[in-house]
Amino acid sequence: MDKVRFSGRVNLPYSVRCAGKSLPPGNYSLSISSDGKIGRATLNQKSQTLEIVGAVRLPSDPHARNTLLVECIGKAHRLSAIHVKEMELVFDSGPRVEHTSDGKQWRTEKLLLTRTSPQN
Repeated sequence: MDKVRFSGRVNLPYSVRCAGKSLPPGNYSLSISSDGKIGRATLNQKSQTLEIVGAVRLPSDPHARNTLLVECIGKAHRLSAIHVKEMELVFDSGPRVEHTSDGKQWRTEKLLLTRTSPQN
């Protein structure tokens, strides 16, 4: 896989946990860089910056829209991956939960990511 660079914007409608930190709701700028195996995403909002490292993999659907994949369990939200046309950046934030023993609803939401840099 080639090197990838991506810049975009995303709106988080709720707080999202990632890399042990909580991102408050609001508009963020996002940049992604990848050497083909490891990727880094940097999210910026006002004076807050969070850098996240993840594994790069080929996207399962290269025609899908650019999105942030958020796992929602009850009222908790966790960033699990970022999908762009060229790749998916996957974060190892714990085992994937399919069912919860306490009856909390589990689902994955896709938050639209708008590209702000020209495609390569």
